[in-house]
Amino acid sequence: MSEIEKLVEQRELGEISIIDEEIFESVKPKGKCGSDRGKWVSPSITSLYGPFREGEKLRKEAEEAKKEAYEAKKEASEANEKNKTLTKELNSFKNEVRVMKGVMEKFFNLMGGDFSKLIANEVHKENNQEKSDDGDDDEDDHGDDGEEEEEEEE
Repeated sequence: MSEIEKLVEQRELGEISIIDEEIFESVKPKGKCGSDRGKWVSPSITSLYGPFREGEKLRKEAEEAKKEAYEAKKEASEANEKNKTLTKELNSFKNEVRVMKGVMEKFFNLMGGDFSKLIANEVHKENNQEKSDDGDDDEDDHGDDGEEEEEEEE
């Protein structure tokens, strides 16, 4: 039994707490030059003793993360396309509203009315309605109703 296999077996039995890279570091032959020591696991070692578990696990995790990143990028590009499409539709609707407003203005001017006053009145009504809607939430319900009931009794 090789020294690597002994260390792996001891680790599996729980006698030692060591990862595959540390096992390899303790067993690997020392190179004569710095470039030999810089090479981590050589292909010949992995072919002799099989792949290291932690390395395989990390490789699989990296592949999964890469797939997730690709999916996220794909979803983001689809969202960008939808956003561009909706922006184009919104701009076309704005142009249609502008054209319709111009047509209505010409129509009212031909009829003798003042379109700008009509629009100003509509905006004023909408603003008042929004203010009254906001005010209704804060007021009590029995404020004005009680006065009307008293007038009816008289």
